[in-house]
Amino acid sequence: ALGPTFITGQRQIQLSATLGAQYFIDGKALDVTRTDIRVPLQAIEEWEIVNLTPEHHVFHVHQLSFQVTKLNGVDVPFSGYDDNVNI
Repeated sequence: ALGPTFITGQRQIQLSATLGAQYFIDGKALDVTRTDIRVPLQAIEEWEIVNLTPEHHVFHVHQLSFQVTKLNGVDVPFSGYDDNVNI
């Protein structure tokens, strides 16, 4: 498990949507051809993913695994790395 001493950066990412099912990431309309975030090689970042909608979304980052440390502000014991999580 990675601890706070390994973190090289922090981000908050907000997921939202309209009633017409248009999805947004940080206020920008979802566009699968656009790259919004680039993380430097070997960086270890702490991301807070905020779901501003009333429905669950699967959060997934292509080609890597991540450690979930909190869900809804509650600490999660380390049980391995994930490649997707319900938000």
